[in-house]
Amino acid sequence: MMNSGIGPVLIAIAIWALVFLVFRVIVLWYWKVNQVVALLKSIDEKLGRMVSREHQVGDIRLGDIDSMTASRE
Repeated sequence: MMNSGIGPVLIAIAIWALVFLVFRVIVLWYWKVNQVVALLKSIDEKLGRMVSREHQVGDIRLGDIDSMTASRE
């Protein structure tokens, strides 16, 4: 009779999960995904502030925005 149990299956699943997590961390580090996410959050916050400022000031034309960004540089 075969002695089959759920133990080896659980061990195999645990090993694959560990390997997956290790490779996931390596891939995220290599492609710098965390830095990209932080940059996108920063951009989103800045755009949110611009939109709220636009609603406070009124309509801003594109020429006004270009002159605002040129003055910062």
